[in-house]
Amino acid sequence: MGHINHDDLQKMVKEGLVKGVDLDLNSKPDFCQTCIKAKATQKSFPKMSTKENIKAYGDKIMADVWGPAELESLDYKKFYLLFQDQHSHEEHIYFMAKKSEALENYRHYEAWAKVQRNIPAIKIFSSDRGGEFMSTEFNNHLERQGMVHDSPQLNGRVEQANHAHLENAPAMLIQTKLPPFLWAKAI
Repeated sequence: MGHINHDDLQKMVKEGLVKGVDLDLNSKPDFCQTCIKAKATQKSFPKMSTKENIKAYGDKIMADVWGPAELESLDYKKFYLLFQDQHSHEEHIYFMAKKSEALENYRHYEAWAKVQRNIPAIKIFSSDRGGEFMSTEFNNHLERQGMVHDSPQLNGRVEQANHAHLENAPAMLIQTKLPPFLWAKAI
């Protein structure tokens, strides 16, 4: 039966759904070390990474791409790429016509951060590992820069920021009676 749940197995035997299984119907389930090991394929991820490693701008940058928009923006964009520094929570948004522009925009952001925030390098880059962040060229760039590409399970803050922008922008457009294609300007 392959380590089926004891209660389910007991029910199947009672209802005659299986044959050839000898089971005491009054028995209680045992702690099964094999089941625990089989189910524990990886340690669970913390809800957020620890703050102790995030002491300065650039220690951890999170990124997320949103889109495609139903309507192109005024300057023909359908996506945006949001970068968020986890030390300062400062955000930078780059609007894109295609997701494939992510690496080019990352390079722009990285150069900006080095000059304007006076950092030697971005240490940890966190994304949802969508296709735009998983190209060989993108991974090679991160590796050449000595960066760690963090797990997608730790990318919640930047996704929350995206939701905030996507809720606020339409509200601003409605309130000001501006057309929907100005969504990028509102964000």
